[in-house]
Amino acid sequence: MRGSRDLIAVVALLLAFIVGGILLGGRGTGLGRLPGREGAENPSITNTRGSGSKGVFQWVSTLGYRPSVWRQSWEKLPENGAKILVVIDPRVDESYRTLTGGGGDEEDTDKTKLSAPDAASLKHWLASGTGHTAILLSSRLSSGVTGPSSGSEDTKTFGDAADLIVEAASPATSRFDFAPLQPVTDTRGVLSLHSDSGNRIKRAVPDALVLFGDSAGPLVMDVPVGKGHLIAIADGSLLSNSSLPRSENSIFFANLLGHYAPHAGEVLFDEYHHGDAVDGGGASLWDALGHPLQLALIQLCLAAVALAVLLSGRFGPPVPLTRGAGRTSAEYVTSVANLYRRAAASGTALETLYRQFLRDICGRLSLPPDVNLETLADVAARRGQVNKEVLRRLLATCEQRLDEGKLTEQELLDLTRQMERIRKEMGIA
Repeated sequence: MRGSRDLIAVVALLLAFIVGGILLGGRGTGLGRLPGREGAENPSITNTRGSGSKGVFQWVSTLGYRPSVWRQSWEKLPENGAKILVVIDPRVDESYRTLTGGGGDEEDTDKTKLSAPDAASLKHWLASGTGHTAILLSSRLSSGVTGPSSGSEDTKTFGDAADLIVEAASPATSRFDFAPLQPVTDTRGVLSLHSDSGNRIKRAVPDALVLFGDSAGPLVMDVPVGKGHLIAIADGSLLSNSSLPRSENSIFFANLLGHYAPHAGEVLFDEYHHGDAVDGGGASLWDALGHPLQLALIQLCLAAVALAVLLSGRFGPPVPLTRGAGRTSAEYVTSVANLYRRAAASGTALETLYRQFLRDICGRLSLPPDVNLETLADVAARRGQVNKEVLRRLLATCEQRLDEGKLTEQELLDLTRQMERIRKEMGIA
C-alpha cells in the first residue's frame, strides 16, 4: 500500500512540472538566448549570444552601479531618478510612407519603435532637473526628408527630430579601429574603439563634440541637450557581447558611467524599444516577476497541490490512541537502567547510588551529610549494629572506583548489593 502511494506521489510531481512547463514554456520569450550561432540579431540584455547585451548589463553591476530595466515609453522617464539611460540598437520607425506614398493605419503603429515624438520626450528628460545623460547606440537612424517639400511632420523620423542621421560612410571605408579625437574625460585611457558597422553620424547643427571618427564622419559624438548630454554612437553593436571585449570598448563605456552616473547610482537599460513593453498603469506584480520566476512559482504551486492531495489520504485504518495506560515504577527503572547501559555510564550510575546511600545512612544516624567517612563507619558500627570493617571496605571501594572512573557492570552490581544489604541491617526501608 505504501509503495503504491509513493509511486502516485512521484507521478503527480512529474505531472506538475510538465503542466507548469506547458503553461509558460510555450510562451514567446524572444529570440535565442543561448550561446552559439544565432539566426537573427537580438540586442536585448537577456540575450547571451553575440548580438545580445547581457554582458554589459551584468558588467555595470561589477563597476559598482545598479543596472535596471526600463520597459515604458520615454515620456515616463523619472526626472528625479536615474541619471543615465542606455539605449542599445533600438527598433526604429523607418517611415515607409515616404517611399510608398501609403498613409498606413495610425492605430496599428508600433509604439515601441523610435519615432519623431520620442525625440521630444528624450530631449525633455535630458534637459530636466540638473541634467541627464543618454547613451544611444544605433546603426540605423534614417531620414524621412527626401526633398524640400517633404519635410512635413508626417514624414519626420526620430533621426530628423533629433538631428541625428546615421547612414553608411561616404566614401565607403573599411576602417575598424578608431583613435580618440578629443583628450577629454570620456576618452581617458582609450587607445582605440573597435567598430565594424561602416556607418557615420550626420548632424545639421554643428554643436556636438566628436569623440571618435575619421575622414568619413563622426562615429561617436557628445551632443549637448540643455543641461544634459546625448552620447550618440553610430554602431548598435559596439557594446554587444561580441564587441564589448574588443579594443577599449569596455573602458570607454566605463568612462561614460564614471563621468555621468553618480557613485553606486542606477543605470537604466531601455528594453521598451526592443518590444519588451509594460504600461505604467497596467503593470501587475505577476508581470514584474519575470518569466523564470513565474514558471518556478507555477511548478511549486502544482507540486504543493499534489503533495496536499497525497497527504490528505490515510495509508490504512485509523489506530485508536491508548488512553489511561499507566506505567509502573519498575518500567521507569528499567528504562533508566537501559539508558545507562547503552551509554556505558557505570561510573555515573555508581555515583548516583553511592550519594543516595550516604544520604540514607547519615539521615538514619542523624549525622551531617559531609561527615568524615571514618567517623561514619564508627557511628554506624555502634548504633546500627553494622560490621565496621565491611562498611569501611565498601566506602573505600566506592570512592576508589569513582576516582578511577573505571567500573564494570559486574562490579557495579556487586557494590549495589552490598549497599542494599547494609540498608537492611540498619533498618532503612
